Amino acid sequence: MHIQVGHYPHVVLRLVVDVDLPWPQVEERIHALPPSLVLVNPGTGHFHAWYEVDPIPLQVPPERQETLRKALALLAEVEALLEAFYGADPGYNGLLSRNPFLHPPEWTWGGGRGGASRELHRKLQALLSRRARRAARWSWPPTGGTAPC
Repeated sequence: MHIQVGHYPHVVLRLVVDVDLPWPQVEERIHALPPSLVLVNPGTGHFHAWYEVDPIPLQVPPERQETLRKALALLAEVEALLEAFYGADPGYNGLLSRNPFLHPPEWTWGGGRGGASRELHRKLQALLSRRARRAARWSWPPTGGTAPC
């Protein structure tokens, strides 16, 4: 059973990346930038890494539209950098993940704390090489769908 994660019609709460590598191959990266929650597929060792971010309300008054646009553009860049950091699946839309309450042996607290997208961006900038940062792909505005990232 899956649950909706990440973003909803009214708010973005977290970024989730789909890492198609077994846990041991990226364990060092997990320790360098701890996610809030990790859900491991016991069959493959692949996992979803959840990163909590400060809530970004998606329904704002007209005078706050530019602020919202900038926040979502930063979030899209952070998501692309997370994908580059983990070698994660860029095709994963971050909307659904396994339900940790139905699969308790498959998840673990990652130890990461939620926070501002800007802080996560700064940490990723420090962890990724310049070449990897340039290769990260993100688009704003998004190309299709209604999800901001």
